[in-house]
Amino acid sequence: MIRMAQVLVLFLLIFCVACRPRPGADTTMPPLSASVTMAASDTNSPVLQALTDAVEDYSRSPQAWFQRADWYLKKGDWQNALNDINWAIRLDQNNSMYHYLLALTYQRLGNSKAAWESALQAEKLNNQMPEFFLLMGELSQQRKEYTQAQKYLGKALEINPSAGEVYYFKAKVAAETGDTTQALQWYHQGLKKRPDYVDMYNRLAELANASRNYELALQYVRDGLRQDSLKALVSLQAQDLGRKSAYANLFYNAGNSFKGLNKLDTAKYLFDKTVTIKPSFYEADYQLGLLYFNDKNYAKAQGHFEKVKKYQPQFRKTNYFLGVCYTQAGQLANASTELALARKADPTDNRIAEQSQKVSKLIAIQQYRQRRDSLNALLPPAERTPRRTFIPFEPIAPKSFEIKKDTSMMKIGG
Repeated sequence: MIRMAQVLVLFLLIFCVACRPRPGADTTMPPLSASVTMAASDTNSPVLQALTDAVEDYSRSPQAWFQRADWYLKKGDWQNALNDINWAIRLDQNNSMYHYLLALTYQRLGNSKAAWESALQAEKLNNQMPEFFLLMGELSQQRKEYTQAQKYLGKALEINPSAGEVYYFKAKVAAETGDTTQALQWYHQGLKKRPDYVDMYNRLAELANASRNYELALQYVRDGLRQDSLKALVSLQAQDLGRKSAYANLFYNAGNSFKGLNKLDTAKYLFDKTVTIKPSFYEADYQLGLLYFNDKNYAKAQGHFEKVKKYQPQFRKTNYFLGVCYTQAGQLANASTELALARKADPTDNRIAEQSQKVSKLIAIQQYRQRRDSLNALLPPAERTPRRTFIPFEPIAPKSFEIKKDTSMMKIGG
């Protein structure tokens, strides 16, 4: 009897081991611990390791891929997020959440067309999250489908009336359709819900600058900067690119305000601060280039215009100014190239035509001198024409003379 009991226990153990799911073979994944699922803001590697272990152990579970994609997205690692969410969709094509996350990832990568297509697929699968309607509203606004955008944003507010970011996009749509009054109202409503939403202060500052109310714009900038200390701003990591961009915009808007107030040194400082926080903020470099160009500091202006060209090669406003800077530096070939691009972009600008003619003449003179020097070098030394060299004149010293006291009036008076 005891022997039979031992055999039965052994049989049950073998049965349990056989029934245990093999890693990678199960399609369902047990829920992760709260320390993992709620640690999206944690940069410690154990969080990623736990998510990666889940993907390896349950590689046929779409949820495992989805959770790691969501983590990557929140960390700003958009390419890995794209890879993981695509795996999740391959395993389950009928989950609206997966298509929503794919749309969000494409949006972060700047692929608005793919983002829109993925969002439409999520809509077909009846996604009813307020975040989804917010995304649809934002994408519709980018497509300039303003009526549709307001409908989606209205749905988001119906589900979650306290969502301050929804008011931000509603205001953005109103501003783009010319309804500035409504835009201002919605921005202020949004700030009541989300006083930490820095982009709203930026939009309000932009509207104030556009109406030349520079002091009001600066007040909005100050309010926005109070949301975070400068020390915290400098320490922002790569995943906080959105926040960095928002704060860079605040300094840029402040720079425009001080430029409008004709306090140009302060404007330069603030534009420089902008590109320190966000080096790719080419609009700030363009403004710096203009300010130094107007000061006739062509070397510094050239540096800033070249940075604009680096980050935004198609920004044609810089071509003329770069052409002038290169002319001043004696880089005539570069000047000719930039001015040709400027003339192609705006054939009616007389400044560009005049500068192009000037550069063409300088190039012709340069080529003539080079040909003359080449021919001269072929002659025997005795027959060569001496090259003219410029010898600066010595300044003439002023003559010393004695100033004599004029006594004529004294004589007349006497």
